[in-house]
Amino acid sequence: MADSKKDALRDLAISLALIAISLGITRLTRDLLLSGVDDPFLKDFLVEVAMSMPAFVATFALGRTSLYQWDGSLLKAGWTAGLFSIAYSAFQLVVATLAGYAITASPIQIVLFVAQMALVGYCEEMLFRGYAQNAFHRIFGEDSQAKVLLAVACSGLLFGGMHIVNALNPTITFTAALTQSLNVIFFGMYIGAVYFRTGRCLWFLAALHALNDMSAFLSHGVLSGKTADAIINGTGTPSIARLVVPIVLFGGLTLFLLRPSKVKPLLHDEETGGGPHRAPADSAR
Repeated sequence: MADSKKDALRDLAISLALIAISLGITRLTRDLLLSGVDDPFLKDFLVEVAMSMPAFVATFALGRTSLYQWDGSLLKAGWTAGLFSIAYSAFQLVVATLAGYAITASPIQIVLFVAQMALVGYCEEMLFRGYAQNAFHRIFGEDSQAKVLLAVACSGLLFGGMHIVNALNPTITFTAALTQSLNVIFFGMYIGAVYFRTGRCLWFLAALHALNDMSAFLSHGVLSGKTADAIINGTGTPSIARLVVPIVLFGGLTLFLLRPSKVKPLLHDEETGGGPHRAPADSAR
């Protein structure tokens, strides 16, 4: 038991180090290495490539390739947990279409934008669910619903907290960064619940995340000349709806998806080493 906790704490330390390294590389790349790049789509894509590299390299260097595996039976039974995200993304795409934005981005810029969103989904889900959430799950224990919820909550808090660093960008206001961060905390909890419900299928989660971000930016005119920073500022004005709705909606969805009857396949009896089910990618080891 002690060795297991020690391994879990080590994996959490690795998670935090990878997040810090990725953020540092992002700032270095954006502010120094790519300061002369004028095309915002190319710049954002290259920054995301640089940010994704630590997680990708570490996964193979540290032998964490089990994070790419998933439980097929749980995915088959639980993929509907992501239906809300799919439906909401579809709604935002409809909004983007009805808004009638005149697309000014070139075909190459559109490809770069889609590729960037795919990298965002992969990088953030690997760091915050693949590494951090699995580590939290093992640290708190894996034998009760409360501990599963606690792991998801901590992963969401870490995920949302990371986004507050957007305030360091001179073109994004602190208020906008804080509002975004609070929203992301509860979205992170929801997506973390989906991760567990789908047998820890990182690819399904990365696709949901990418689709959500892409549709959100499209609905605010990212292909029509609006920069990502301007969109974050525009959607970051504090209001009761923007603060309360995510808490009620995503918090409620998290509790619904991880209700007792659905958490049973995730539990592991720590006394006997057994349990109803053990997913292959349940740790970062």
